[in-house]
Amino acid sequence: MTTGKRWLLLALLAIAGLPGGPGWACTTFLLGHGGQRMMAANLDWPAGDGMVVVNKRGLEKTAVTNPARPLKPAVWKSRYGSVTFNQYAIDWPWGGMNEAGLAGTALMTRWAAYPQPDHRPSVFMLQWLQYQLDNFGSVQDVLDHVSEIRIRPVSRGKGVHFFFCDRMGDAAVVEYIDARSLIYRGDDLPVTAIANDPYAASLVYLKKIKGFGGTFPISEGNLSKDRFVRAADGIATFAAADAPVGADAAFGRLDRVAY
Repeated sequence: MTTGKRWLLLALLAIAGLPGGPGWACTTFLLGHGGQRMMAANLDWPAGDGMVVVNKRGLEKTAVTNPARPLKPAVWKSRYGSVTFNQYAIDWPWGGMNEAGLAGTALMTRWAAYPQPDHRPSVFMLQWLQYQLDNFGSVQDVLDHVSEIRIRPVSRGKGVHFFFCDRMGDAAVVEYIDARSLIYRGDDLPVTAIANDPYAASLVYLKKIKGFGGTFPISEGNLSKDRFVRAADGIATFAAADAPVGADAAFGRLDRVAY
């Protein structure tokens, strides 16, 4: 085994072996005021180290594949440069933004189930995010091409869903449940936030909370549904304050949803 393949195998094993449950504590939200937008994300993760990576435009890329299960890899040339946060490998980001103003994050969810192998080229689930940042400049572009390539998970029960936004203020959640792609955008995305539960389930829980149609108080717990509620409350209080978007506002609300 070459050094490169050994390093790749160790990275895959590191992801596959990560614990479930409370250890998956990611939260992303989008704050907006007037023409200003700011996406903020927490990665409350067992492993704290990572890299800030500058991904250049014009690079020829081939998706990582598993030699034991040869599948048609996606091949592309990066149209846009981007800056991303990576923990395991180049082109495997948890989040980032490209030079066109498209930003995205990947968040762990145990409910993810991707399509079975078919005629389409495929990429590893984190590399799917880099593919979007490399190729597309807006949320609309991502959604227009969302089914072009197939996502490969690292192992059963380990998956991610995605949050995207762009410089025009458009936003969307992209999930794969029961091997189907689900898109939440516009009126279907009343809260521009996502944690680790499916978006629809998070909305159902939110409606039980005081101030959002229900009677239960906001919980300070660390479960995904509780962090989603606090993110929704943070977005609502920010909108009501009619204040400029700034780092302090974003970091304060990230503190509130931190694990």
